[in-house]
Amino acid sequence: MPRTIAEEMHTLRAMTRSGEARRIRVAAGLSQADIARSVSADPSTIGRWENGTRVPRGSSAVAYGRLLVRLNKTVAA
Repeated sequence: MPRTIAEEMHTLRAMTRSGEARRIRVAAGLSQADIARSVSADPSTIGRWENGTRVPRGSSAVAYGRLLVRLNKTVAA
């Protein structure tokens, strides 16, 4: 069953709060700039999401969350 955008955002926000988002990115060997290019965001935005000074929102946040899910499957394999 497909997840709603709200469910995806809830998961992403939990991942950024817990540090899981950063852990996945680092384990995949990607920089904040790499991620930013992939999701059409500024690298500083990714940094703010990861350090908790901003809450992920918008289309770039949805793309970021989806990318993290895919990366997590790759690094966990």
